[in-house]
Amino acid sequence: MMSASSMARRTHGLLVALMLCVSHEAGAVLPSTGGAAVPSVSTTAPLAAGEALCREQLPEGHTRPRVNESFPNRVYSGFAAYLEVTVEHEAAETVMAGGNQVQLASKDASTLERLGFILPNPKGPVTMQVERNATATPPNTKVRIPVLVLAKEPENKALTLPSLPISVARANGELFTLCTSPHAVTVEDPTSSTPDPKPKANPRPLRQLEEWTALKQGFEIGTLALIAGAFLAALFFLWRRRPKRLMPLPPPRPPWDIAFEELRELRRGELVLQHRFAEHYDKASDAVRKYLGARFGFDGLESTTKELVAGLHDAHLDVGTTNAVELFLRDADLVKFANRTPTEAECWLVLDQAEGFVQTTLPRPEQPTDDYSNASPREEPNQ
Repeated sequence: MMSASSMARRTHGLLVALMLCVSHEAGAVLPSTGGAAVPSVSTTAPLAAGEALCREQLPEGHTRPRVNESFPNRVYSGFAAYLEVTVEHEAAETVMAGGNQVQLASKDASTLERLGFILPNPKGPVTMQVERNATATPPNTKVRIPVLVLAKEPENKALTLPSLPISVARANGELFTLCTSPHAVTVEDPTSSTPDPKPKANPRPLRQLEEWTALKQGFEIGTLALIAGAFLAALFFLWRRRPKRLMPLPPPRPPWDIAFEELRELRRGELVLQHRFAEHYDKASDAVRKYLGARFGFDGLESTTKELVAGLHDAHLDVGTTNAVELFLRDADLVKFANRTPTEAECWLVLDQAEGFVQTTLPRPEQPTDDYSNASPREEPNQ
C-alpha cells in the first residue's frame, strides 16, 4: 500500500497541476545533474507515426538557418520552463511574425497535452517573448516560449518535449517553418525535497462579481423611456403653446339697426310714464347723433351740433335733410343745456322725427346699370 507521505505528495502535486501556478524558470527549474541517468522511465505514450507536431518546410534552394536551442533538463511538475530558440536569419526576414504564441492545431495541442506539456494562454501573464537583434552579424531573433510541464504521476519521471514549429516570413511574403529539436526533461514532484509534506489549505476565496443582466437591461430601457417621455412632453408643451387661430369676429351691426333698436326701446314709454321727459328727449337725440356719426364716418356723440352739421355737408347729404337735422339737434340742445322741459306730446314727436332721419338716410341699393342708357336712338330707315 502507498504510505501517507507518498499519498500527501501525490495529492499536493495534483493540486499544483490543476492550479497552473506559473513561475519564472529561476524558481521552477532544478539544478542540472550533469547528464545523470533519469531515475524513472516515462510512461507517456510516444508520438505515433505521422503524429509529429512540426513538419519543417524550407524554400527551394534555401539552406536551413543556424538555430541554437536550450531547455532545462530538470523541472518541477506544475511549473513553467522556457524553451529558448535563437535563429540567425537574413535582414529582411521576420521570425514568429504570426503573433505571441506558437500556432498549433487543436489536434496537435491535444497531443502536446497528452505528452505532458501545455502552452499557456496568450492572454495570461506569461506569454512568448520575441527579441530581434538587427545590429548583429548576421541578424538574429531570440524566441522564449513558455511551456507548462504537467506530470500525471507525482513521482520523478522523464518526458520529452516534442519539436515545435518556428515560423519565418521572408521579404516576398513567403513563409517557411523550422522545427526545434526534441528535448528530454526530468519532471520531479514539487514536494520531493520537503520531508513529510502536509496538504496546504485552499486559498482565500475571492469575491464573485455577477453581472445583473436583467437590472442592466431594465435600467437601459427605463432611461430610454424617460428620454422618450421627456421628448414627447416637450412636443406636447410646444403644441399647447402654438399660436391658435382666432375665430373671425362677427361683422359689425349696421348703425341703422342699432338706432332703430334704441328708438324702439324709447317707444315703450317707460321714461314718459315716469314723467322723465328731458331724459327721454336726450336719449332720442343721442341715438340720432350716434347713428349719423357711424353712418357718415365721424364721432357723432363727441361732436357739437355745428360740427355734426358740417360733417353732414361733407358727406353730401341733401340740404333739406341736413337743415331738418340741425333744427332737431338745436331743439334737443335747449332741453339738455337750457333746462327746457318738453311736453309728453313732444316726446312722442321726437321719436317720429328721429326714426324719419334714420329712414331717410338709409343706404339705397345700387341700381343695375342700363347698357343702353347711353346708346344713340335707333335710326329709322327712310320711307
